[in-house]
Parts: sequence; structure tokens; C-alpha cells
Amino acid sequence: MKGLDVILRSTVVLDLAEFIAIKVCSTFIEKDGTVCPGAVDMMTKVILPVLSDSVLGADIVCAQTLGVCSSPKYEKLYSKDFVNRTLSEKPSHILDNDYLNKIYREVGNKPRKTITAVQIADPHLDLLYTPGMDA
Repeated sequence: MKGLDVILRSTVVLDLAEFIAIKVCSTFIEKDGTVCPGAVDMMTKVILPVLSDSVLGADIVCAQTLGVCSSPKYEKLYSKDFVNRTLSEKPSHILDNDYLNKIYREVGNKPRKTITAVQIADPHLDLLYTPGMDA
């Protein structure tokens, strides 16, 4: 199954995937086609190797998809099982899912000082900015 890794990383496959992705992008996403070629070129060389290391990797394709390999063994995990296990471990005083509401009711009944705050999140500082210039 290592052959699949080699194929996915070959220049021919990368070029073909890039060609198809540009056509799909230009047809359905960006009609004038100015951004698609550059964006696809940057992403193709990253995405295909990641796929060949993960969901299209030799071990997964052999064991999961084709079902012909006995090793490695993969166990399917389901989100509902995780949620149920996590919720079963909750302390008893928050089981009714009213924990935060109780805290807010307690705080709301007590007089308290109100403050005003400003939060600036994710600023993008441009040290070369000149008033009037385009972004």
C-alpha cells in the first residue's frame, strides 16, 4: 500500500489535482478565475501529502477501506459515546444543567459595582500604514 503514497505525491497526480481544483474553483466559486490558480497552487502541494499521511494513508486504506490488513487495528469512536461518558462524570451539583443560571441568580440579587470595559480582539497592526492608502 505504500504505492498509494507514492502515487498521491507524484507530480502527475499533483498537477492533475491542481488542474481539476482550478476548474472547479473557477466554475463554481470565482467566475473570473484570478484567485483560483494561485490559491489552488499553494494548497495542492500541502493538502495531498496530508491526505496521503492520514485518510488516504496506506494503513488506513488497507485496514479500514479495503479490510484486507489485520494490522493496525482501528477502533471507531463516536461523538455521542464521548458526550455520554463526559456527562456521566459530571459532579452531582451540576447535573441539572442549571449550574450557571444559579450563579447568575445569586450575583443578580446582590448589589455590585458596574464597570465599563472595551475589548479589542485580533488587531492587525500595519506599521507602514499611511492615512488614505488602500488596504
